[in-house]
Amino acid sequence: MKKTFISIIMVVSTTLAFSCGGGAESVSTDSDTPTTETLSPASSSGQGDCILSYQRKLDELLPLEVIKKHYSEEMPDAKMKYDKSAPERKANTDKYVHSWKSDRTRTMKMGNSTMEIPLQNEIGVMWVGSDLFMINKKATPLENFKAFYRNPTQEELDQAFKVAEARLKNDPNYSKEQAEAAADMAKGMSTTDKFEDVPGIGNAASFNKKDNYLTVLVGATTFQVIASVSKDKDVNLELAKKLAKEVLAKCE
Repeated sequence: MKKTFISIIMVVSTTLAFSCGGGAESVSTDSDTPTTETLSPASSSGQGDCILSYQRKLDELLPLEVIKKHYSEEMPDAKMKYDKSAPERKANTDKYVHSWKSDRTRTMKMGNSTMEIPLQNEIGVMWVGSDLFMINKKATPLENFKAFYRNPTQEELDQAFKVAEARLKNDPNYSKEQAEAAADMAKGMSTTDKFEDVPGIGNAASFNKKDNYLTVLVGATTFQVIASVSKDKDVNLELAKKLAKEVLAKCE
């Protein structure tokens, strides 16, 4: 089921990336929005390369003592987990996180039933390099980022899931029941209000309001800061912004 679910999400992401709403003409590059790209493209590119050099050293990019500068609450029985991919070519999917128990849950819908999923408090950094945002193949990293990290319309989501279900139903590796169950699960986790633009950090930044992580673009490099410690989205966002600035400061 997990593999089927991931396949659904990948097809949906690809379909949305190429939908009409992500065209370059819809990208806003308002000069009033402070970004390092408008100030110095060469500088932001060098800063991105520097951050990329920490791809296999995420614990040095955002060490615990730096986290505690901005998060002063208790972290009882916190555990550090560093997921390193075995082949180095997949190092952009590495994840370094400190996690501990929380009292928060997430409601997930599956067909006509719902499930309460317990959530952990998490702070860390992941996906240093380039995530899927370059799939749009637009002229610049900024255009690609803006097209990828946007909120789809409900019509775009419905069409994307329709395409994904049809592909999996025609794939002999998945049964019709598996495809439908995975699609129901993915739909329950989808939303038209997922991303929030965050000006003033890197060349561009987008906060995932559902999963509480901030994706930052610097040059052609992205990194994601995880800050999931509260039911209040604004608390998580403010912490993520502070930690992202610490990451950027590593390479000033």
